Amino acid sequence: MFKNESAKGFKSSKERVTVLCCANMKGEKRDLLVIGKSKNLRCFKGIGSFPVDYYSNANAWMTSVIFNDWLVKWDLELK
Repeated sequence: MFKNESAKGFKSSKERVTVLCCANMKGEKRDLLVIGKSKNLRCFKGIGSFPVDYYSNANAWMTSVIFNDWLVKWDLELK
């Protein structure tokens, strides 16, 4: 369904997710940064480690706080 279409008898989805993909000039890839609405994901309950960096935000938007935190973690890995 497209953004401007209306679905009769259904609510429009409120699911939101933001994904940041990053690689350097050599082609070395960083783990994905995923921003979602839920603070604790029920579908991944009981999993010890997650293969992405996950943050939560009420709107699932990239904020300066989230980006700065992610950038500082990457900078510490480069040292």
